[in-house]
Amino acid sequence: MSENVARPRVAKGPKRPRYLRDAELDRFMMMFTALIGEVSALRDRLATHEALAAQGQIATAEAIESYRPSPDDESARGIAREAMLHRVFRVLMEELEQARTAGNDADLDAVLAEDDARSASPVTA
Repeated sequence: MSENVARPRVAKGPKRPRYLRDAELDRFMMMFTALIGEVSALRDRLATHEALAAQGQIATAEAIESYRPSPDDESARGIAREAMLHRVFRVLMEELEQARTAGNDADLDAVLAEDDARSASPVTA
């Protein structure tokens, strides 16, 4: 007889991919983007609560899970999500765009390296 034994889930293959030059910064960005995903999910859930309340329904777990937004509501949620991402990543995207329009074939890593160099310089008054 074979027994169902719980085995730890371990990714096979190479280690976690790195996107930035600094492993600590890479881990921070992964946590940060995961947190943004959680905030987005909470905003959608809040919108569901509000929609149910507007319909005079009680926001039970079952009502929340079975709720399906209308195409217009889904579109509004997508627009709000894009706006949030734009606000969160605005600084990085502006710097990347400035580097590209200046003729540099910059990538995010180069922009972050430039930021590191600026922040490492002593501030003089």
